[in-house]
Amino acid sequence: MRIITGFLVLPLVYITYFLIAHFAPEAPAASFKQVALVSFICIIQAVQIIDSFFQAKVKGKVIMLVQVGGNILSAVIKFALILFKAPLDAFIWTLIIDVIILQIGYLALYHKTGNRISNWKYDPTTAKELLKLGWPLAFSSLFITFYMKIDQLMIDAILGKSALGVYSIVVSLSESWYFMPVAISTSLFPAIMNARRTSPELYQKRLGNLYELMVFVSVSVALIVTCVAPILFKYYYPPEYAEGLHTLQVHIWAGVFTFLGTASAQYLIAEGLTKITLYRTAFGALLNVILNYFFIPKFGIIGAAYATLIAYFASTFFLLFIKKTRPNAILMIRSLFLIGLLSTIKEKFLKINR
Repeated sequence: MRIITGFLVLPLVYITYFLIAHFAPEAPAASFKQVALVSFICIIQAVQIIDSFFQAKVKGKVIMLVQVGGNILSAVIKFALILFKAPLDAFIWTLIIDVIILQIGYLALYHKTGNRISNWKYDPTTAKELLKLGWPLAFSSLFITFYMKIDQLMIDAILGKSALGVYSIVVSLSESWYFMPVAISTSLFPAIMNARRTSPELYQKRLGNLYELMVFVSVSVALIVTCVAPILFKYYYPPEYAEGLHTLQVHIWAGVFTFLGTASAQYLIAEGLTKITLYRTAFGALLNVILNYFFIPKFGIIGAAYATLIAYFASTFFLLFIKKTRPNAILMIRSLFLIGLLSTIKEKFLKINR
């Protein structure tokens, strides 16, 4: 199913490229050849389903070794290319190589644990059931990608390449932390699911703990980046990037809602509420486009950062408007104040004083 979808996506990538090339005031920075090359990742990464296999068996630590090893090898290759002053196309190829390295690692680990791809068989009944349950998540992923990138496309179209260059630096610094909520959620959610089967009260408590952990980590990251950003832009970026300072200090706080949104997405899957995932991401995408349309011409790139912050907040707490998910949304709101964590600290403090 992933391979078939990969082939179906390829023409959509090419059509999108030509539409942007036709309607944008300037030609795209990447050539069609470069985009066509990178688009094959859609097919190659089908093997990544092995990652989900190990996550389902609560063996996230094992698969993390492959991911960390792949990232280190990728960094070494890119560093070598920088040293030898390789052309841009060489770095484009590394995007493909990164994915291939990971897929080889997944396959090797899968075989090492006694499993064989040769034993895989296509089952139409299972495929239909997966498609029935998964199509809202598939479209939801498209909307997430859309509203994470639409601000950059609109900045390019409205403000030009110079503003896009500054904003791209901001986004790369801000979103470089977004692997953390995925890693935390996939590691902890199997234990939360076990509690769901045995004790509803423990299930709610663990969900609340997960949300508070997400808030604690994301707020810590946001505070550190907000404080370090002035030093970063003063010593590591030229003066023409100065506008990116305050933009980063706004954009980084969108991460708080990204962390919560990632954790609550796991809850929605566990409860079989995948359509709600689609509704809220579609709402977030639409709101982001509308806000960017008004904010970018008036406020520049910092307007795009505020649009992102508001859209991420609205998408995450969209659950408040649905009766089934309202208790969970309230749980997320409580987590913003770290009530559970503060209560635990208070209890431990009182025990020590006794």
